[in-house]
Amino acid sequence: MRTSTIYGATILSAMAVMVSNVHAQHRELGAHEHGQGILNIAVEGQRVSMELSAPGADIVGFEHDATTDDQKAALKTAKEKLSEALSLFRLSGKAGCKVAETEVTFQTEEDGDHTDHHEHANDGVAGHDDAHKHEAHAKEHEHDHDHADHNDKQAHHAEFRATYNIKCETPAALTGIAFGYFDVFKNAQRLKVNVVTDKGQTSLQATREKPEVSLSGLM
Repeated sequence: MRTSTIYGATILSAMAVMVSNVHAQHRELGAHEHGQGILNIAVEGQRVSMELSAPGADIVGFEHDATTDDQKAALKTAKEKLSEALSLFRLSGKAGCKVAETEVTFQTEEDGDHTDHHEHANDGVAGHDDAHKHEAHAKEHEHDHDHADHNDKQAHHAEFRATYNIKCETPAALTGIAFGYFDVFKNAQRLKVNVVTDKGQTSLQATREKPEVSLSGLM
């Protein structure tokens, strides 16, 4: 039992490092590359964990909070489609896989970055003269412009993240993955696929032109 626990911790640790490296790359590069997403996969015993990160443009065609009715509907539909893990990522072979848990989120970079930004605008202090108020207003106005400029730059950074916990009766029988993902999301072009198993870790690539990867030798 202890060996199994250590093995599981090792797999999950490798997955955490892989995800951390991917997120670090996103931060260093700034804007992500439209058309390309990342799918991390970790296999631990009968559990197959997946994490998908994809630009909003790939999934719904925009990279900002949904504001119109059409955008809100598109966002809702996208989340529903992203929840269908085994339709998007068809695990081949006779592994007997079923989805145990799914979580889908859509996040823009400005989410949380400017929380309580205007808390200081009304500090409740009385007795300021007009000149002081004018100066404060000018600084606030300048700050608002900076805030707007920053938002304009950030507005083009948004992504979907989906996590899937899948149970497979016989993970060793997994031979590959066929990607229905590209049929569902027409703007998606490529997926970098990172796989971690007890045999090590590797990076593969699935594309619209070649929507499948082999897991031969990895299980």
